[in-house]
Amino acid sequence: MDYLICSSPRVGSNLLSALLRRTDQCGTPREYLCPAEIAEHGPAAAGIASIDCDPARYQRYYDGIRRTFSKGGRFGLKAHMHQLKAALEQGFDFDRNVPDRFILLTRADVVGQAISFARALQTGAWTAAKEEQRTPRYDAAMIQSAMREILGEGEGWERLFRGDGIEPYRLSYEALVADMEGERAGVLDYLDVDPASVDLGAVVERSTGYHRRQRDGVSAEWRRRWNRDLRDHAVASQAARRAA
Repeated sequence: MDYLICSSPRVGSNLLSALLRRTDQCGTPREYLCPAEIAEHGPAAAGIASIDCDPARYQRYYDGIRRTFSKGGRFGLKAHMHQLKAALEQGFDFDRNVPDRFILLTRADVVGQAISFARALQTGAWTAAKEEQRTPRYDAAMIQSAMREILGEGEGWERLFRGDGIEPYRLSYEALVADMEGERAGVLDYLDVDPASVDLGAVVERSTGYHRRQRDGVSAEWRRRWNRDLRDHAVASQAARRAA
């Protein structure tokens, strides 16, 4: 069985992937369609380090990745919509390799997601295990741009689902972090893995120790400034309409 975690930046896909990987029954879901992953795993898995817009090379790479990283009869990958689009442009045959299951991971708090995205873009720290390379600074325009990208990613996944008649398993970041054990059990059931066959508590403990939430005073301050900027913009717009 192949499955795809459909995500957008800063939505908790690394956490979900870790929770599934550590069951030893769900493969090793990673962003195998992005160029960095191709360069890292392609040589060993398929004898290639780049695709060069060659569909045959892409299929050879993908077949090699599936063989190498499948476990328990399952192969998982995760992707943002822009990564899938880029892969299609490079020659990836989605129709030939369409997954059997789709897991859509979203985040209700889009502002928090956009703040986290903007911060990671500045610092280069995409997981809690990585140190920030630069000191982040508040940038309202970057947060707004991040929010547009996040919303565009979500719209792209929904278009794919509608066009191909797909009903994904829907999971929110908020639900996942509130009840990792329970939510992951639901995902396992969707993937035809008996949750009772896995020590869920031990897996959750190992995963959360590595993927602690990247939330601190900086992000909280950015949210306060964002909310203040929104209020100021609303007041200024109202005053402009009255003056017109």
